[in-house]
Amino acid sequence: MRRRARTLRDKLTPEQPQKMDHDGCQQGSPKQRLATAGGLSGSPGRRHERSLRRAVKELACSILPGRMPAVETNDVAARAWQRELVRRGYDAISLAYRSDDGEAASSSGEDVGRYAGWVAELAGLLPTGASVVDLGCGAGIPATGELAGHGLRVIGVDFSTVQLARARRLVPAASLVRADMAALHLRPASVDAVVSFYALIHVPLADQQALFPRIRSWLRPGGYLLAIVGACRWTGTERYLGADMFWDHADTGTYLRWLQAARLPPIWHRYIPEGDTGHSLILSRAS
Repeated sequence: MRRRARTLRDKLTPEQPQKMDHDGCQQGSPKQRLATAGGLSGSPGRRHERSLRRAVKELACSILPGRMPAVETNDVAARAWQRELVRRGYDAISLAYRSDDGEAASSSGEDVGRYAGWVAELAGLLPTGASVVDLGCGAGIPATGELAGHGLRVIGVDFSTVQLARARRLVPAASLVRADMAALHLRPASVDAVVSFYALIHVPLADQQALFPRIRSWLRPGGYLLAIVGACRWTGTERYLGADMFWDHADTGTYLRWLQAARLPPIWHRYIPEGDTGHSLILSRAS
């Protein structure tokens, strides 16, 4: 891969201050806004759109972090349908979403070069040859490949047949499992770390909340979870890169509370800006 790992100083410097300002709390899913951001810059319509988004942000983020209901979608069949929509979506957009060299779609504001630094920082906390589970590994690039490149034993998990077929070709060093993370069960205390980048945000909130205690059970004492989650509350289904896609994420405060309750107390959290939106990156350690 062309990217280099960040220096020690870079790794110790948060990408944004830990005090969250929720700049990403705007109307529409983060990925959808990134995919449609081009072509409007500088126009009156764009300025009007920004004004509307600021109003929506103020309304959405008036909800205090950590105060939202723990479960919003209790219907098991409805949640299964939402996850199936995501699976079919990534089967359809796999190549559009991520090229074989790990680059994001040209319409996206995502900086894939950041993965190398995130993975390098985690690898520096783990013993040589540690085992890491990559939940929602997709085609394996760049995250799964970066993990394997640090000599870690990687298990990639995804439910998209197309994505996993590409991952087997692009990251042959990884062990790959086709499974829905919402139903995944691993042996207790069997792994040193779990990562999930831009995958949890496609899982219904009720399933996300139930997943965190299971992740804690998979981790050995002192193991780590490094995950991208939402910065502000949003849910919806929209067209993304030509396919219908579902998103569901809470605000940062809610995730911090859920992780604490799951005995995965956060060490730090960082706001990750992407175009005119953003997410939260959280590192937790099993207590």
